[in-house]
Amino acid sequence: DPTDLETMTGLEVEMIDFAMSCAGLNYEFVKGPFSSLIQTVMSGATDVMIGNVNYRPERAEKVDFVVYMQSGQSVIVRRGNPRNLQTVDDLCGTVASTTVGGVSNAQIERQSARCTSGGKPAITYLPSVDQEAAMRQLANLRIDFVMDGSISAKDRAAARSDEVEIAFTILTDLVIGPVVPKGSDEMLQVVLEGLQELERNGQLQELLVKYDLTEYALPIEVRR
Repeated sequence: DPTDLETMTGLEVEMIDFAMSCAGLNYEFVKGPFSSLIQTVMSGATDVMIGNVNYRPERAEKVDFVVYMQSGQSVIVRRGNPRNLQTVDDLCGTVASTTVGGVSNAQIERQSARCTSGGKPAITYLPSVDQEAAMRQLANLRIDFVMDGSISAKDRAAARSDEVEIAFTILTDLVIGPVVPKGSDEMLQVVLEGLQELERNGQLQELLVKYDLTEYALPIEVRR
C-alpha cells in the first residue's frame, strides 16, 4: 500500500488471505527481494510464496505450484519512447532491467535468446533487486526499458506519468501462481482448496475484474 508500506495489497495477497483464513491458520507476510524469498520457500523456511512466481521445471524440482494465470508483461520506457519500442522484435540490442528471478526476467532472457537466434543483437540485462530499483535505472538513463507485470506496470507508469509511459504489453505463455516447498502436501492442499473455493464462490472472478486480469485467467491446477 503506497500510503502504508507495512500493509500488503494486490491480487495474490487477497487470494492467500482467503486461503489461510478458510483453513483457520494464523500467518504473517515476510517481505524481501524476490531472489532471496524463493530460496526460503525452496529450503522450507517459509510455507508459501506469492509474487508472480513463474513455473519453471528446475524450480518444480524443489517446490510445487498452484497455477491460475498466464503472465501479461509490459514494457515501460521513458516519456516519448525515444527508442520507438513497439514490438518484442524492437527490444533486440537494447538495455533492460527488472527484478532478478521473476517472470519479467525470464521473458527478457527468452526474448534475448530469440534475438540472437535470429541474427540480431542480444538484450543487455542489468539486474535490479526490485522493480523500484529498475525504475531508478530507467530514470537515470542507464537502460532503455523496464519490463514489469502488466497491472504493476500500469500503476508505476501512472505514478510517474510525466517521466515514463508503457510502450506495449504482451501476453506470455509463462504461467504463475503461489508455491509451497516440495513435500509440503498439507500446505499445498490448503492453497489449492482455498483458491478453488474462491473460484467456486465467484470471488476469484471479482478479484480478476478488480485487478483487470480476466483475460489472463487459467483453470486452477497443481504443477510439479
